[in-house]
Amino acid sequence: SGATCHLYDPAAPLTILPAAIARDHITVLQGPPTFFRVFLGYAEDGEFPNVRLLTTGGEALSPDLAEAMGRAFPSARLLFIYGMTEAGPRISHEEYSMGSSRDGCVGKPYGHFELRVERFEGSPHPDAGRLCLRGPSMLLGYIGPDGLCSGLDDEGFHRTHDLVSLDEAGR
Repeated sequence: SGATCHLYDPAAPLTILPAAIARDHITVLQGPPTFFRVFLGYAEDGEFPNVRLLTTGGEALSPDLAEAMGRAFPSARLLFIYGMTEAGPRISHEEYSMGSSRDGCVGKPYGHFELRVERFEGSPHPDAGRLCLRGPSMLLGYIGPDGLCSGLDDEGFHRTHDLVSLDEAGR
């Protein structure tokens, strides 16, 4: 659809990125909250109005950092992403403005996933259980020493090690 992806050498200093955002008309940035925390330290209170979308995940996003991101990227939507490489890699997202990350919600899984939550003994939360997923983007299993795939149950669900609970809306 005409998008251009800019990849930067991870060994290059992060100080080049603020200038590149303006020069290359970058409209989407993604990274974990730690990336944005470090980036904003180099951006020197800069504002980047051409950025329209920020995606983040992998760790909690503090309200202070979210506010700083809002000041630096005033035109951007902020999505909190949940995913895992076994699922290809995104499973869900939630608008930060809808409470994601702040309330622990990572959104409703995309429609091509089926999920179930298995009871998990020893869960620190009584409503939490193990997330199990299946769908067309899920892995077929882990390849063992015998060359065969294993890891899916008899119904084709991958049993993750993520503990989740669902709200009334299935988020």
